Amino acid sequence: MQMDKYKLLFFMLIVFFSIHTVSCQEIDKKILMLENYLSKLDEVSLEFEQKSSKGEIKRGWMLIKKPNNIRIEYEKPHPTIIVSNQEYFILYNAEDNIITHLPITDGPWTIFTNHKIKLTSDKNNREAHGVVEDIKEINKNNKKYFFYKLLLRNNNRDLIKNGIIIHLSNNPTKLIGWTITDNNNNKIFVKIIKITDEKANPIDLEMFKLSEKDRKSGDVWKGPFNRSPANRYSTGRL
Repeated sequence: MQMDKYKLLFFMLIVFFSIHTVSCQEIDKKILMLENYLSKLDEVSLEFEQKSSKGEIKRGWMLIKKPNNIRIEYEKPHPTIIVSNQEYFILYNAEDNIITHLPITDGPWTIFTNHKIKLTSDKNNREAHGVVEDIKEINKNNKKYFFYKLLLRNNNRDLIKNGIIIHLSNNPTKLIGWTITDNNNNKIFVKIIKITDEKANPIDLEMFKLSEKDRKSGDVWKGPFNRSPANRYSTGRL
């Protein structure tokens, strides 16, 4: 499949960093811009396209409600659902009915789920949620785009190994995607297709749970993809 112009542009930017670095004098200003923007992403839904460095392409949906609440689903045939709340962070295989538990604070999603995110360029500042290692900038069609390379801290204030690169446009400031690296060193590039502020219709916290009733029925999908109930092949327990 041939990549469109957007994918080709941002793939080259992230892989080769063929753009200039923001000057030291501007770093604090650019960090504050990212802090303010992320802190305002309180209740939002995102539709996105995800491409791995191995060539796998998925279309997905993410729901966010601060603090700590995330739900991610994908279009058919991908069976994985990601659910994070105040109590647990899980990967759920809807077809096999198997749950994998992960540490709540040991992943890149914390950049989106803290009420008021605090970032710094100083690795010795253990009070901040994350460290901005680098900022790249590109000017295209009279518009600026920024790429923030971040390392995040867990609850023990240790830096998490696998970071995240946030893609941000300016005027208006808007999240346009991100890049993460999984435990197998596979890069995943995410392009935001649609972002919706849900504050006018507060999100029910039940959206960030995986009930036994839904698991038994296979009717586990809550997103916009209109998926049929999952087939049951085996059982798993929370």
